[in-house]
Amino acid sequence: MVQSLFAPHVQRFVEEVLRQGKTGVSSGSLSITSSKSGAPFHEQRPLDRFKLIIPYGGQSLTWEVIFDGEHEEHPPDFIFDDTEFLPNIEDVHSLCEWTPRDTSCLLRSVHELLDLYRKKTASQLKDFSRLQFEYSSLLHQADLTESDVEVLFNRKNRNGPVNFLIRLPVDFSKIPPVLTRENLGEDSAVLLITFQTIEGVKITPQLYLSPRVEQSLGETSALRIPSFPNGGCLMDYVPIVTELLTRKSAHSLNAELAKLNKTKLGPILMLISHFSRSLIEYDAESFSQVTFLLEYKHFFFIFSSFLPHYFPQEKPSFIFQSVYHASSGQPYTSTCTNYPYSPRWSGSEMAERARSFILEYIPSFQWNSVTNKS
Repeated sequence: MVQSLFAPHVQRFVEEVLRQGKTGVSSGSLSITSSKSGAPFHEQRPLDRFKLIIPYGGQSLTWEVIFDGEHEEHPPDFIFDDTEFLPNIEDVHSLCEWTPRDTSCLLRSVHELLDLYRKKTASQLKDFSRLQFEYSSLLHQADLTESDVEVLFNRKNRNGPVNFLIRLPVDFSKIPPVLTRENLGEDSAVLLITFQTIEGVKITPQLYLSPRVEQSLGETSALRIPSFPNGGCLMDYVPIVTELLTRKSAHSLNAELAKLNKTKLGPILMLISHFSRSLIEYDAESFSQVTFLLEYKHFFFIFSSFLPHYFPQEKPSFIFQSVYHASSGQPYTSTCTNYPYSPRWSGSEMAERARSFILEYIPSFQWNSVTNKS
């Protein structure tokens, strides 16, 4: 990687930015480009400066970060692509209190500078009555804070277009985790509103969903968010889209629970109803595992059932574990997958068949645990 050519003290900051650098309303990832050295052309020195690409306002900012390749105690300088952005260094605490050994110093500085930039662009709205009204009324009516809205002006033409990037206050915490097998980052919905002119003659909305939310609710095109009404305002439109996503999220939860009821939830709940007094634990999120402490003719053992990802096409695993006997220093266990099974059975029939198999298998398991036979 090019980053390995950086000066050692710069390398630490670069790695931290690439690993942890997510920022702004969109929680977008920071990226680095145009790495170079500040040394004279004839001198071969490690790289100590680069351009930082920062997602902001539906587009991106490009800030140049300049370190001193020979003095790691010096904080970096910044060159901003917006020449009107002239922050007071005293307002950037991470730069004033620069700690070279703290690899998060640069990232914190970027966050602080970006917050100052957000405030600067928002303050420019006072020169445009329509946009200022949209911004102030939105914050007052739509349950949003200033940090939930990024404003970006067109630098070539201050008359437009102007972007409002808005983080919608939708609770996605109840989206079932079974909808994805991997961590796809923070759940969020972001609305990009583009005012083609500062008078608001034409307003275009676009919705962006984080990966897991999009998996659960469907692609943004399928949501069919309403067009921005003629003569409408952000304070009215944003709550409409927020309510739409809230309803879709609830519908997704109900649909997933209904699917679970036909598949995983059914057999797990049926097993719990059969052995409710013996329940130790169960997975209340994905309904893929349940464990009981069972007794048969004064013989106690632990029974667990694990439902695979492709259940019901794939059959569950039944694991029996002795509370008395050990094998190779571990509790004696036996895993069973060779038993009558059909994916077409209902959840209640699966649970009843599992119960019958458990009762049939107990004597064999008891004997094998005593003799330590597989």
